[in-house]
Amino acid sequence: MTETNVTDNVATIVNGQLHLSRITYNCDLRRGTGDVLPLGVIAEVTLGPVRALGLIARTELDSEETILIGSLWRDRLAKPFELLKVEFDWAWANAGAGEALGALANRHSESLLIAAPQRTSLRKAFNSAQEILDFARRELRNQRDDEFELMLADVWGQLDSSPTEELAKAA
Repeated sequence: MTETNVTDNVATIVNGQLHLSRITYNCDLRRGTGDVLPLGVIAEVTLGPVRALGLIARTELDSEETILIGSLWRDRLAKPFELLKVEFDWAWANAGAGEALGALANRHSESLLIAAPQRTSLRKAFNSAQEILDFARRELRNQRDDEFELMLADVWGQLDSSPTEELAKAA
């Protein structure tokens, strides 16, 4: 007969937060009714000792969208993922846990708009550090990707299917 310690069945309750920000390009700031191009979504999760940052962004803009972009941004936004990956790396290196999206929103609040982060509280019981990490990754990926699909649907109307790798790339 094997002995079971009481502590073998004890879970730790961990609190955390998930932040999401939509990333868009506003084609005409002078008129509040100008075209808005959906570019991507960035997410950050902090859960106990875990911090994760995730990005999903369009790989390219089509020619009709590119024409709408001002000349200063046109070349940089032709491949949104490449531009936003640089910002993603900057946020990881320069912002503290739970502060990355707010820092990016402060850097990009005009034509290239990284929206103020939307916060969701997380609270769950875990039996190991690996469970915390797995849950954080899964929650970040699911929430980020769902928000990306919602953003595309908001701007383009109903989507027939989930975005493909040709349309979007994740980091």
